[in-house]
Amino acid sequence: MREAKFKKMVVKLHNQEVIDLVEGLPRGYRSVVVESALRSYLRTDVGRELVENLSRRNGSKGAPPIARGNVFKRLEGDF
Repeated sequence: MREAKFKKMVVKLHNQEVIDLVEGLPRGYRSVVVESALRSYLRTDVGRELVENLSRRNGSKGAPPIARGNVFKRLEGDF
């Protein structure tokens, strides 16, 4: 039998609409929906660019973001 590989994480949500949506899901399905949403987001240009910029910044201790426009200005929501 295959060993399950997972990692428990804590995620802070700030948007009340998103919080209500996640709280409205059955307990066993919350992580599935959040993981699916993140995977879908990473398939978009903005999602890939955001993760690439943040990864470079984290890994290179303050490396400047890649200059393809400011991805942070294109994001919706509060940070």
